[in-house]
Amino acid sequence: MRGFHVPFVLVLVLSFVACKQKRGEMPITTTSEEARELFIKARDMFENYDLLRADSLLLLALELDPDFALAHLFLYSRDGDSIANQLVNQVSRGEAYMIKAWNAHAARDYSLCDNMTDSLLAYYPKDKHCLYFAGNRCVDRDKKKAIDLFNQASKSDRYYAAPHMFLADLYLLEKRYKEAGERYIRYLELMPNSGYGYHAYGNLLQAQGQNDEALNQYLTSIRIDPGFHASYWGALSIYNRRGEFDLVWKYSDQLYQISKTLKDKEKALYWKANVLLIRDSLDAAFDIMDQIIQLARDNGDLRKEIYMRHYKGWFALAGNKPNLAMAIFNNNLEMAKHKEFEEEDKMRLMMRSYGCISILYGQLKNIPNAEEYLNMAREIFVSRNHSSDILYMNLYEGVYAINTENFELAESHLNQPDYHGFVAYHYYLAEACRLLGHKEKAISNYKLARSTNSQYWSALFYNKSKERLKGFENQ
Repeated sequence: MRGFHVPFVLVLVLSFVACKQKRGEMPITTTSEEARELFIKARDMFENYDLLRADSLLLLALELDPDFALAHLFLYSRDGDSIANQLVNQVSRGEAYMIKAWNAHAARDYSLCDNMTDSLLAYYPKDKHCLYFAGNRCVDRDKKKAIDLFNQASKSDRYYAAPHMFLADLYLLEKRYKEAGERYIRYLELMPNSGYGYHAYGNLLQAQGQNDEALNQYLTSIRIDPGFHASYWGALSIYNRRGEFDLVWKYSDQLYQISKTLKDKEKALYWKANVLLIRDSLDAAFDIMDQIIQLARDNGDLRKEIYMRHYKGWFALAGNKPNLAMAIFNNNLEMAKHKEFEEEDKMRLMMRSYGCISILYGQLKNIPNAEEYLNMAREIFVSRNHSSDILYMNLYEGVYAINTENFELAESHLNQPDYHGFVAYHYYLAEACRLLGHKEKAISNYKLARSTNSQYWSALFYNKSKERLKGFENQ
């Protein structure tokens, strides 16, 4: 305990706790053996993405020992990092390194984070949980190092499941599908009741185009853990691409019923709004959009409210309600100008409002006004010089070029490989290609515009793309 000022009574407790550790494992400091056992169970749940159940055990542990530093640190539902940091002088050396690494990573002090995890592993080089923790702290910056640490963790205990999941996810990102599959399967052998495991394996199968089997994995995940939201998203994306909108409605309704967070409720409502838009039930779709806007308003999130209104404007634009769309975008513009936002948010909101108003004026054949608003969007784009704006400016420029019958220029703006999956790009690129006589490219992009899995955009050009494709079939 050199370097830490620990009360004598706590030294006795630590001595008792240390006896409970296996050789080579980091001690866990607590005044309660029952709290320690609860933490060990919770840590396993935490490492295997069962975060809410982990929290319930951690909270019980904290009732038994309010100064249990690691229990505070691992809490998901509330910020325990700062409390753990206050207790850093009352814990073992390894726990102190872990707490400092955690907080350094959160503060993006990666040099300190790496120094602390290296120190942790110098003391406990074969502790599987320490290896896993260290891999988790560097995975966003050094995937090669993370893979090495997760491999060491999995080799230290052949029945330790958690590192297999992280390795599988990393291999999936690198498109090493065979290795990813082997790790997902091993994880499910060790954790056959993991809703997250089936969901993650479904993601791998979907990435390889095996949508039927991916759907089976998502539905298995939902049966095992009806509260695991991400599996609903996976199933919804597949049902949506298939055009099975009754099932999109069914599962989005289920998702809404189980959702406890604003984000999940919002996503569920968006899927329902998309189904209504596709079915030409515009008023009902707008009612759903108003529910989403009200959720943001009730949460006091004005920024979110304006973005949700922006999406409603796109619904009105796609639903051939130009006057409603114009009113929404103009209202957003005024809110962005006069409400108290950070400058970056204000400029981004104004640029997008100007761009959408330009699109509307172009569709109404009011080219002078379309150009005027496009120029205002251009001014903000140039002044901000922000990479995230490029996607939207290319969209506004491309649609303006279509409306001014400069189809080659439109194609050059919209033919961006990095924007794959952005439905508005695919639809307007298809329009430019159709008008240029590039039939195959037009058909390909109409299909992409019709089959996107984005809950925010999937319905916007579904019916129009379907009509265009039917037109090609009848030629």
